[in-house]
Amino acid sequence: MPVYNMQVYNETRNVALVTQGQVARTFWARLRGLIGRRKLAEGEGLLLEPCNSVHCLFMAFPIDVIYLDRTNRVVDVDPDLRPGHIGWPRRRAVRVLEVPAGTVARTGTRPGDRLRIHRDGLELDGSVQGPGEKEALGREGAERPWAHRHMEGREEEARSRTP
Repeated sequence: MPVYNMQVYNETRNVALVTQGQVARTFWARLRGLIGRRKLAEGEGLLLEPCNSVHCLFMAFPIDVIYLDRTNRVVDVDPDLRPGHIGWPRRRAVRVLEVPAGTVARTGTRPGDRLRIHRDGLELDGSVQGPGEKEALGREGAERPWAHRHMEGREEEARSRTP
C-alpha cells in the first residue's frame, strides 16, 4: 500500500485527527486494510475509498472508524471497534477513516463534523467518487478520483505545449 503524506483535520472541533496517513483505493488494499499491523500509533490513520463499511477480521487491535460523505462530513462513527467485529454499511458514506482507538473520544469527533483532508500537500475537495459513481462519472472522471482544485486547466496547458 502506498504511503502518502496525508493529514486529516477536524475543522468543526479545530483538531488534527491524522498527521501521517495512508490511502487505500484498490480492492486488495481496502480488503487488507490494517491487517498485519501490530498497532496504529497516535496520529496515524488509513483512508479507505470508495468505502462505506469495514471489518476488523484478523486484526490485532481495536480502532475508531469514522464514516464520511462526499463532502467529507462525518456521517457516523464506530468508536473502539474490536478485532473480529464488523462496521456495518452506512448508506451516505463514500469513504472511511480508520484511526487509533480513543481518537474519536479524545478529539470529540461526532456526526455532522466537517473534516479537511490533505494528501501530499494538496487539499482534497471531497469529489472522490463513492460506490456506484464510477459509471455515472464516465471513464475520464473515474480515472481521476482525487480532484485537486489548483490542477484545473493544467492538462489543457500541457497538451498545448506538446509539439
